[in-house]
Amino acid sequence: YEPVIAGRTTSAGVQEFARGVPAEVCLPIKAAVAQAKALLAHGEVERIFLPAVLECPGHPNEPSHTCFFVQQLPDMLRSELKERLVSAQFALGDQLLDVIEPVLSLAEALHRPLDAVLRALNRAKAVYTDFAAARKRLGETALRGSFDRAVVVLGRPYNVHDPFLNLSLARHLE
Repeated sequence: YEPVIAGRTTSAGVQEFARGVPAEVCLPIKAAVAQAKALLAHGEVERIFLPAVLECPGHPNEPSHTCFFVQQLPDMLRSELKERLVSAQFALGDQLLDVIEPVLSLAEALHRPLDAVLRALNRAKAVYTDFAAARKRLGETALRGSFDRAVVVLGRPYNVHDPFLNLSLARHLE
């Protein structure tokens, strides 16, 4: 499998592809639904892998619970996408025993051997660790720069980095 990057989130895309999603869900969930359905509709992929991640690693002994709608997103799409949706439900953790549930769930959902899934998870974790370190270095470099004023934007990655969801915040801050 190779990752396929969805196009930019647009109002038209959300209106076209997020129909059928409960009205009370937030815009980022509607955008995620629209992105998944658009990838399928445009023939860019045959199936969508959408995990139901219950917890992510947080501070020591404090797991970071995901939003209820993130946990239920695959179930919202299952009746419509049927076999085109591949999903697994699990919690991610930093300890060795924390990977057992994700490895078993993903191996079953993706029809892959356990060792292949474990290698993929370890590779993904290494890539993320490198990304986080590079992000930290970039921030430290920026803070050492010479400037009169600075703005630090904090938020969820899907809001901070998506111009549609953050109403083009970077453009307004220029």
